[in-house]
Amino acid sequence: MILSPKWQQTYEEALQAMKDTTYSQYSLADVSTHHHTEELLEAALRNNRCSLRDIPVEKRTLRLCHVALECCHSINVQYIPKKYFDYNFSLKAASYCPATLSTILYFFRDGRWKEPYTAEDIRIIAEAACPVGLGQVRLNQFRNKEQELNGRTFERYCSDEYGFVHRAHSHIIRQALELYLHDAENKKHLTTEAPLAIGG
Repeated sequence: MILSPKWQQTYEEALQAMKDTTYSQYSLADVSTHHHTEELLEAALRNNRCSLRDIPVEKRTLRLCHVALECCHSINVQYIPKKYFDYNFSLKAASYCPATLSTILYFFRDGRWKEPYTAEDIRIIAEAACPVGLGQVRLNQFRNKEQELNGRTFERYCSDEYGFVHRAHSHIIRQALELYLHDAENKKHLTTEAPLAIGG
């Protein structure tokens, strides 16, 4: 596939250039800005044709920012608009891009940096220490997943291989682990009890 000059491109041609993984010589910079729809920008992000910083701020929609996280490129996080960093988004960010924990907490804790850490703050820190999002993406890249796990649980694998603990947060890691174990126990309890509740 040869991409036409910008002034001659059709939308379908530009979209195909961003989607087709066999033609990696093209980047978003080769596409006319007239064709920068959310669909095309998502394809460019997913196929490593751009990073979030290459997309104008006004076009960094929530959907595109979710895609940017799922690409597991830590550089994207600093270019995500601060307004998107609610608890669920911050938790996902820590799960897919744990090394950016300081940036995530800076955005999430905006206006309360001098206040004590909340349970939500600590859960975000715990997620970075055991980033299941990044772990799943990386594990899926291996043909023999059992060999890669090497006898470890999935959570242990995520923690061992991709977990991030910033020294500035070392004093609350114990709280984070306690909350993580508490959440895990609750999930286990609910899974065990759910069939009984349904049966009743």
